[in-house]
Amino acid sequence: MRKKISLGAALTFMAITAAVTFSITMVIAMSNFNSMVYNLKERESMYEKLSELERIVRQNFSGKIDESLLQDNIAKGFLNGLGDAYAGYYTPEQYKLLSEEYAGKTVDIGAKLEKDPSGYLVVTEVYTESSAENTGLIVGDLIIKVDELDVTANTANQALEKLKGNAGTKVSLTVRRDKKDNQIEVTRREVDIPSVYSKLIDTNAYIKIVEFNDNTASQFEAAVDDMIKQGATGLIFDLRFNGGGTLNSAVAMLDKLLPEGTLVSATYKNGETKILAKSDSKQVNLPMMVLTNGDTASASELFVQALRDYGKAKSVGTKTFGKGSMQQQFKLNDGSAVAFTVALYNPPKSANFNGIGLQPDFEVKIPTETEKELATLPVEDESVDLDAQLKKAVEVIEATKKNIGEVAPGGSEGAASAAAPTNTSSAS
Repeated sequence: MRKKISLGAALTFMAITAAVTFSITMVIAMSNFNSMVYNLKERESMYEKLSELERIVRQNFSGKIDESLLQDNIAKGFLNGLGDAYAGYYTPEQYKLLSEEYAGKTVDIGAKLEKDPSGYLVVTEVYTESSAENTGLIVGDLIIKVDELDVTANTANQALEKLKGNAGTKVSLTVRRDKKDNQIEVTRREVDIPSVYSKLIDTNAYIKIVEFNDNTASQFEAAVDDMIKQGATGLIFDLRFNGGGTLNSAVAMLDKLLPEGTLVSATYKNGETKILAKSDSKQVNLPMMVLTNGDTASASELFVQALRDYGKAKSVGTKTFGKGSMQQQFKLNDGSAVAFTVALYNPPKSANFNGIGLQPDFEVKIPTETEKELATLPVEDESVDLDAQLKKAVEVIEATKKNIGEVAPGGSEGAASAAAPTNTSSAS
């Protein structure tokens, strides 16, 4: 038998409910209002301080103020005040160069240069079909002068900047080869920066990824397909000295390798976690290994851990850097830009590794001097005789093949992958 509720009781209940709802709403609103007022007061205090500082300086400073330089450094100071190690301010010129770097393109002579112990710049790579190649520059050449600038340890960075410029413009170089100096003129051109290198080591593909830019994913896909076409039955990815780059590039590469599922998520300051990317069902089913060291960072670490999370690969080397934060760039009206951390990103199934790093499944340490040599070693010279970490990766991948039986070239779906890693982070 149902109990009847009187109209008066119902109205009273509705009134109480409305009052409680109103009270809760008011508490939340007041909290938000107080927070807003506090923020307004803080901002007002900041502006007052800047205004006071400007007044004092302009009234008393004896020198001439460079307004552009002053604005740039005010912006830098603002970003420095965040306490964010990855925050930065970029002038319009710097932002243009940064954008080119992320795009995987540059306008220069078309060669990779490193600082030589002598103080000069040494050519470590000549890009295919570049102006540098056309003018006869070769690996090992020393650049001792750029236009009228003598290259020294103190001017090397300035010299590197002078090599960049507008497409079609020319730059004069004094090149030392076999103790003889020659002056050449090189035309600056836009070139695609190589970021993926590959070769077969017996039946295993060795694929070195030096950075993640907008061109890396297409270069990576081409390299993987080519290695498989040549008969590779195992894949070894070298992420040593790879400090990261664009997240989209790393995600696209993982999508080629991994089965359907989450690739990466991000946790924002309000605690909300969003899935940023998922992979489709297509995958490469071959045994895989990854090489890591202390300079493996950011998107590289995500790449490594995503493969481990899906049981696709194991890692060899040393502990990674530990950067699991995501920065976003914001372009300002004058063409300058700022970048700062907006979220922490998470591997598919593991906890965030920011400030922690990733321990390898097989720790193999190599001498510091050897590591430095490997950093600039051309891929064609890479071998198990020189590289103990690569040697271990080959040993593990060959053992994996024996455990799962013969692996057919092509990596068709259904072929076995590497066994699950032993030292992954705890599931999130």
